[in-house]
Amino acid sequence: MCLDEWTKKSLTASFLGISGCFYDPVDSITRHSVLSINQIQHPHTGEMLKDAVTETLSEWNTDSTKVLMLVTDNGANVVKAMRLLSEEATAASSSAVDIGNLED
Repeated sequence: MCLDEWTKKSLTASFLGISGCFYDPVDSITRHSVLSINQIQHPHTGEMLKDAVTETLSEWNTDSTKVLMLVTDNGANVVKAMRLLSEEATAASSSAVDIGNLED
């Protein structure tokens, strides 16, 4: 996934764009699709950006554990959002493994 945010000149509006790259096994090619472009409100906190990515993944019926890589700039808020997403995916992955172990 790729993630970028930008602000219109004169700071009148900000936007968040999220796209995804994936392999299409039917056509045997890689694809790149825009998943969402949304206007976002200030402040652009790490938590708000994480929630926007999580909402986009939900809209596309994609589990965060299926995301292999996130490409972003190194803004502190974006770095924090990616850390929070990673922690959330790790926790979800760990609980799935724990549940599986309980069934054995």
